[in-house]
Amino acid sequence: MGDLNEKILVNEDWKSLILFFSFFIITFLKSLDPNKFKYLINFLNVIMFFKIFDKEKRSFFNIFFFLGIFLTFIIFSLSVFFILEELDLIQNSLESFNKIFISISLISITRTLILYLSSKILGINELINKIIYKNITFLIQLSFLLYVLILFSKYGFNSNNYFLFFSILITYILLVISQIWVYWFHYNKIKNNVLFLILYICAFKVSPWIIAYSIITDLRY
Repeated sequence: MGDLNEKILVNEDWKSLILFFSFFIITFLKSLDPNKFKYLINFLNVIMFFKIFDKEKRSFFNIFFFLGIFLTFIIFSLSVFFILEELDLIQNSLESFNKIFISISLISITRTLILYLSSKILGINELINKIIYKNITFLIQLSFLLYVLILFSKYGFNSNNYFLFFSILITYILLVISQIWVYWFHYNKIKNNVLFLILYICAFKVSPWIIAYSIITDLRY
């Protein structure tokens, strides 16, 4: 019985450490650029963030956004872990989380680099850079929201799985809506590159996550 309790504590401790590490990243982001952080967490007026910071050259190639992306990988990987764990598709272990984190990180970085290079070749890199910038902004914002919701569900509601799954579901719905908004915002420019848009959605938005799901579930044991 003692061994079982110890195993349960170990399985929960690594999750707490990840959440604590995520809090450290959020705190560091705030200290790194308080002004940008203030506007970034203003979910109700994200347009203001774009108006102020969208003019920066290579605006997402800096430490602030790199750390924000790293935080996004952590939080979304943790949310995927909770879902797959509840569906009994993976084991409750740090190793399972690492597989999810590595899969999501590698696929996201690889597809972004390919997209960035292909857009340069096609001469639409300025448009794609703006789309990537807005997508990254929404992802970081949603990772903040998801982080708070996970904290509430794990420590404020006695590990209420229903609240946790509802929170993750709402966040994912907001993610889809944000993606649609970005493309609608740039519709007038995108409509002249319909073929590229179709290839982008199929090759960079849908296929990578099908591959990620296959990798994670195949390596679950």
